[in-house]
Parts: sequence; C-alpha cells; structure tokens
Amino acid sequence: MLFGYDLSIAIGFLLMIGFIVLVHEFGHFISAKLLNIKVEEFSIGFGPKIIGIKRGETLYKIAPVPLGGYVKIYGMEEGEITEPDRAFYNRPRKQRLFVLAMGAIFNILSAYILLCAVYMIGVMERTYLDKPPVIAWVNDKSPAQETGFKIDDRIVAINDKKMTTWKDVQNTVLISPEQFLNITIERGQEELKISVKTGKISSHEVGYLGAMPVPPFTVLEVTPDSPAQKAGIKAGDIIYAVNDETMDDLGSVIMAISKNPDRAIKLSIERNKEQINIMVTPKKEDKRGIIGARYDPFMEKKSYGIGSFKRAAVEVGNNVVLIFVVIKKLVTGNMSLRTLSGPLDLARVSGSAYRSGAIIFMLILALISINLGVINLLPIPMLDGGHIVIMGIEWVRGKEFSIKLKERIAMVGLVLLLLLMAVVLYFDILKWIN
Repeated sequence: MLFGYDLSIAIGFLLMIGFIVLVHEFGHFISAKLLNIKVEEFSIGFGPKIIGIKRGETLYKIAPVPLGGYVKIYGMEEGEITEPDRAFYNRPRKQRLFVLAMGAIFNILSAYILLCAVYMIGVMERTYLDKPPVIAWVNDKSPAQETGFKIDDRIVAINDKKMTTWKDVQNTVLISPEQFLNITIERGQEELKISVKTGKISSHEVGYLGAMPVPPFTVLEVTPDSPAQKAGIKAGDIIYAVNDETMDDLGSVIMAISKNPDRAIKLSIERNKEQINIMVTPKKEDKRGIIGARYDPFMEKKSYGIGSFKRAAVEVGNNVVLIFVVIKKLVTGNMSLRTLSGPLDLARVSGSAYRSGAIIFMLILALISINLGVINLLPIPMLDGGHIVIMGIEWVRGKEFSIKLKERIAMVGLVLLLLLMAVVLYFDILKWIN
C-alpha cells in the first residue's frame, strides 16, 4: 500500500506527469527544430540518464526525478559556440519568443483536445451546476444559516459580480476561505444584501458557505435487511451530518460512512422537516463501510456532440481566468499558500482519477495541463515567462544581457522555486497527516 492506497497512485502520478511534461517539452523541441535551432537533449525527469538513445544530434532520455523535464537547446548556456547560426541566443527575438511560448501553448492545446474528446464521448456532470443558483438546502451551523440565508433564496451577485449558475457561485466561494463576501439575493419580490464571512474546509483550505443547490444525501431506496433498514432509515430521508459533523456534499457523507466499517456512527437526518438522530453500524465490504441506502447522485452523463468544441474552449477559458484570480489572491494575501497542491496532493488526485477510469483521468489531466501551461508563463526567473520578461527588458534597453548574467538570474529563480516547493510540500504533508 502506498499512502494508504495501492499502486494506482504511483501509476496515475507517473502517467499524468509524464504526459504533461512530454507535451510541454515537445512544444519547445518541435518549435526549435522547425527553426533549425540545435537541440542537444530532450529529457523526461531530472537527474542522470536511466535510459536514453541518441538520434542525430539529440539525446532522448528518461531521468529518475519525475517532477518535470527539460529540453537542452544549444546556445542557451555559456560555453563555446561552434555553430553560431544554430545557437538560440543568436536568433531574432521573435524566433526565441516562439520557442519559449510553445511549451505552454502545447499544454493548453493538448488540454483543449482532451476536453473535446471528453465532451464528445460524454462525461458525468452534476446536473445542478449549470442551473440558476436557487438555494435548496442550508447546512446547520453554517455561515449561510448564521447570516439568515433561506431555502428558495436566489443568489444574484457576489461582490457585485453577477452569478448566473451554481458553478459561478462555487468557483467564487471556493477561492475565498474565511473572507467577507457581499452577497445579493432575491427572496420573493425582495432584493436583499447580506454580508457573510465564509468558513473554511480545513482539509483543502477552500471556502465554505453552506448554501447548497441540493440536499447533501437524499435516500432514494433502502436495501432490505441492510444496516440502514435495521436502523430505521427510510426513503426520502436527508442525511446532513455524521457523528455531529456537518456534511457539505454527497461525497462527504459517503466518505464518512465508508471509513467506519463495523463501527457505530450517528446519522443526523431530516425527515418530513423534522430532525432526528439514528445510530447505524455500516457493514464491512471490501474494507469499506456500507449501510445499504441508495442515494440520488444528482449526476447524469452528458455528450455535447459538435458543441464539444465550444464547451471545451469555454472550459479552458474559465480555468485560465480562475488561475489568474487565484494568483492575484495569493499575491495580495487573500489566499493562503496552504491552498496550493504539491506533489503529494497531485499524486493523490492522479491516483483517484486513474482509478475512476479513462474519462475522469483525461478530464483531470486536461485541467492540470492548463495549470502548468499558465504557470510556466508567469514572470518568474527559470520559468518560460521569466525568459520572456528578460527578452522584453532587453528589447526596451536595446542591448542583450550576457549569457552568464541570464544564468545567474535563472539560478535565483531556481532557488525561489525550490523554496516555494518546500513550503507547498510542507503543507502537502500536513494535509496527508490530517
């Protein structure tokens, strides 16, 4: 077992990182080759060669540290230049910009292609995310309940930004943990403004409101002779808390039941607008607890056909915008570094996606690829965006920096990135412990 799971974590992580790095570096590689710039190495992973093969002037290799990769382009490092016409820094700025940008462009393009395929084949989606944000459930002791939100309230705007779907609300709240939000709601014919401080889901460092589009867990059917039936659970019951812990969604309820095989748990249930508590002991099956209650997942498989191309483009655009919103909040101190996912969190997500099947894996792969593409264009030394900024400064001053100075700047960037990775890894470990 690895981190409490099986080898699917390692397989999923290696497949995901391998694909994303391969696509990114191939973007740099193919653009350099198209411009007849010499490429000396194409590496998946960092460190010494595990396996490799040389074709022509380029060594293709796999290295032991699977947290990235690189393309070694001739003339980017200080040293003797014997073929000046094929050296990177001897090429016009437009060509260098093209090579630097193509890694991120390939990541985003590959994500778009993956999303097109996913939406063409069909993907399970929450049925309520694209619907108007009318509240169907308010969690007990949640920020929404404590500030007076009610069932059938419609969320019109948050911080004066119009909310047309539950997805808009979800994205806004998730990136605003423990922050005051000014929420405009419609209640009947009235329009009200409510200031609410969001909560925080500690395990993921994301915001929590407690106003929901659907109840957390609605029982559709109870299996005969099951723990649920023996305990008195009935169809139509709404499970909203387990062991006095409020459940935010369907997944939280399932997880709480699943991790308590053969252990009695207390379910807080709403039945006919009355609240009751029921003790039930989940039956152990495949090392997980089940109670024998079938639920309404509020999910359906949707295939977009020709509309997949537009749907994928919208999803890419929304994710790019969301990344910049998160970056802004991080820079201004409105979001904690704890929110970021490091290698352990990425491994967990990769393993979960791998176990969930090809469609979910492709979907998560696309989203992470978009993230990598955008982050690589940030103006940070050592990243592609840092190189592009240096080129811009050179263009303004009308003079090139020396390769030695560029290497020093890149080294400073590397140190900063390693420090950031260390902090994120620390928070990653805390998440795993929790």
